[in-house]
Amino acid sequence: MEDSKVLKSLEEARLAGDKFYFTGKPCKNGHVTERYVAIRVCVACHAEAALRWKADNPEKRRKILNGWKKRNKDKHESYVKKAKAKKPEQYNAYSKAWVQRNPEKRKQVSAEYAKRNPEKVLANTNARRARLMKACPAWADLKAIQKIYEERRKISLDTGIAHHVDHIIPLRGKNVCGLHVPWNLRVIPASENFRKGAKVDDRFLEELYGTS
Repeated sequence: MEDSKVLKSLEEARLAGDKFYFTGKPCKNGHVTERYVAIRVCVACHAEAALRWKADNPEKRRKILNGWKKRNKDKHESYVKKAKAKKPEQYNAYSKAWVQRNPEKRKQVSAEYAKRNPEKVLANTNARRARLMKACPAWADLKAIQKIYEERRKISLDTGIAHHVDHIIPLRGKNVCGLHVPWNLRVIPASENFRKGAKVDDRFLEELYGTS
């Protein structure tokens, strides 16, 4: 119960130019909270109705949301930055789940981004190449590494499922960093690689080297 709020009638709120008023009495659904001046509906009831509409109209909601993003690119980018900064792990998990559900859409988005931001894409590509070079010792068997990437391409074409070359021990892990060498590479489905992220696959290590 929100009894700490200042009581304000509908007429008083209108005269003051406020968006909300508060009677202190429960609505028909038992909520004791503010109500919208424009529609005379309590905030809680309106929120519940909005959630029901979203669940019942996913395609229409997506179309409206995408239209808003196109009209308000700066605002959308600002919201995304704030979400990343506030809850990075939750945002990354959501992003990975979206990629797994929409592989073709992800390709389209990536292609459009590359067209709009060629310098950024080139910078990121060169940065990754630099990391690989630092993690790839002079004695590494480059032909063996190339064969693994050729295997990835063949498996992807044969199965119709996107596969990635995964670093068993990540190049930039939190506690340990691996090398770009044949025995640290394996071909796995892209969806599995997205779930794994920059973590060490302990189960695979146990199968490969045995438990200590």
